[in-house]
Amino acid sequence: MATRVLIAIGQRLYREALRDAIAQRLGVEIVAESADGRETLAQVKESSPDLVILQPGLKELNGAETIRQIHIDNPDLPVIAVSSHSDYPLVMRVLKAGARAFILTDGGLDELQRAVEASMEGRIYLSPGLEATIA
Repeated sequence: MATRVLIAIGQRLYREALRDAIAQRLGVEIVAESADGRETLAQVKESSPDLVILQPGLKELNGAETIRQIHIDNPDLPVIAVSSHSDYPLVMRVLKAGARAFILTDGGLDELQRAVEASMEGRIYLSPGLEATIA
């Protein structure tokens, strides 16, 4: 059975392109999409995904707070943060909120696939470019 994924990306074009790419390439089932943090929380309740892929810069409720609130009712639901920003405070906020993975957008679909696999196995995954940021 395919992994059920909710995609929470603010920009519609980016969200739709990511949806189509990962559904085909990663073989996951996209069960919901959202454009902001509050909508993401509602979609988690409504669609019961196995995994959430979100952008930390969501409107209405930022990514870190969205992750915190997701984990109140769904503490084991893996969340992958996808961002073009790699600054230390952002990465740490998102990881402390409970994200299992933080990947940079320049990593491509291969990196997203590694993050999905690690997250579903309960492991933490960081883009290789983030190691220096964290250290």
